[in-house]
Parts: sequence; structure tokens; C-alpha cells
Amino acid sequence: QYEFPVTGEEPAEKALYTFVEGDDGFWIKGSEEPLRFVVKRTEDDASTFDHFTGIEVDGEAVAENAYTAEAGSVVLDLQPAYLESLSEDTHTLTVQFDDGTAETEFTVTTAEMVPGEAEPEDADSPDEPTAGPPDGQGGTQAKTGDDSQPVLWAAVCGGSLLTLLLLAYARRRRSTK
Repeated sequence: QYEFPVTGEEPAEKALYTFVEGDDGFWIKGSEEPLRFVVKRTEDDASTFDHFTGIEVDGEAVAENAYTAEAGSVVLDLQPAYLESLSEDTHTLTVQFDDGTAETEFTVTTAEMVPGEAEPEDADSPDEPTAGPPDGQGGTQAKTGDDSQPVLWAAVCGGSLLTLLLLAYARRRRSTK
């Protein structure tokens, strides 16, 4: 009979709750849009909202009037008035359930300092302000793969096809002489 060696380490536990939207998001001061987070349960997602008990930001309980929570996993919207009260900094959001938690960070910033954008080359020149997301909302936007430049690839494929047709035509023309 073979015995497995004991390593002293237990296998890593799979997180019961995960963020599917809003993870590491940001919100721009002065925005009138809420900051949205969506949390799913990895097992029996249909019961996620039934287990939801509240949220904390930076370890402090958040009043129920400072956010909305809806079913559909758990869809949380932090309200602009609450977000305005937070300092311009990175904050930790903890979503609490009766059987676990989910945690992520988000950043409250000004339009001049949107996370992920380069510093302006000439900070003294107000000619080119740094813009936030195109729709003016806070939050992160998912990569959709739309930056693959399909027109460029279609042109490359068309050019290759044209070259093959010209070569076939020239070969056929030579063989008939």
C-alpha cells in the first residue's frame, strides 16, 4: 500500500466569491455616475444575493444609503455622494457574505490624475487636460479585443490572395507557350 507524503501544506482554497466587474476600478471626483462592482459566487451563483450582508470600505462599515445592492449575483453601486466623501487615494472594498468575503481595491481620483495614464509632458500647460473614460463615468472598461485592426489584416490577406492569383496566372501563361 502506497502512502502519499505529507508536505504540511494544505491545498489553496478556491475563493467562494469573485469580482467580475469593477475590480481595481477608479472613480473621478465630480462625476455623477456611481462606481459599479459585480460579485459572483463560484458555486450556486443564483444564491449569491441571498448570502449578501453588507460592505466595508477601508475596514469601516458603509451605510446602506451610500450604495445600492441588487440581485443578479450581487450588483453594487457606490453612490457619488459617498465617493465624494472619500480621499483621493486607493481604497479597499470588502463585500461581506454570511459565508465569506470578496475584496478588491478601487481608486478615487481627479480628472487630472486618472490611473493608468501617463503624466502630462508639461504639467504647467493646461492646454491638454487628461481625460477620463470616453463616457465620463468612473469604473474600468473590459478589453473586448476590438483593437485587433481587422482592416489591416483584411488588406494583408487581400494582398496575399492577389499575389497568389498573379503567380498562378503567370505560371499558366508560361505553360501554354
